[in-house]
Amino acid sequence: MNKQLDKDILAVVATVSTEQWDHLATLVDAVDPRDYGAWVGGNATGHTEAGAPIISMPFFYWSEALNQLVDTLYEYNLVYPFDWMEWSDATRWGDSDVPIAEQTVPDLIKFTTAVLRADRFAEGTLSRAIRESDFLGRLTSIITQSRPHSKATPPQ
Repeated sequence: MNKQLDKDILAVVATVSTEQWDHLATLVDAVDPRDYGAWVGGNATGHTEAGAPIISMPFFYWSEALNQLVDTLYEYNLVYPFDWMEWSDATRWGDSDVPIAEQTVPDLIKFTTAVLRADRFAEGTLSRAIRESDFLGRLTSIITQSRPHSKATPPQ
C-alpha cells in the first residue's frame, strides 16, 4: 500500500465540487448495465483490386452515455496517473472479498484508472469490468463515499 499515493488521490477527490459529484451520479445512472455498447466491425467492407476481402477490425462501440461518463471521469481527474500496471492489489480486477461499499476511495479510483487505461491496450476491458466487476457500482461507491449527500444510489 502506498500511503502517499492514497493521500494524493484523496487530494484530487477533494477538488470535485458538489455539483460535479451530482453530475457524475447522473451520468453513472444513465449508463444501462445491460446496454452500454456493442462489438462492431469484423466484417468485409470491400475488396482489394485482386478481389481479396477487406475486413474491418472489430472494436467495442461505447454508448453515448458511457462515452460521456468516461470523458467526465477524465475531466474531473478521477482517472488518476499512477503505475497501474504494477498495482497488485486484489481489488484491481474486482477479486476482493471486501464489499464494494467498504473499499476505500483510493482503491476504487485505482481500479477505475486501471480499467480505463487497460481498455486502451486491450479493447473490451471496460465492457468486461461493467459485466463482471460491477464497474458502475464502484463508481457509485466513490461518489457516495466522497460526497455523502450526493444523489448517487448506494451500490447493491
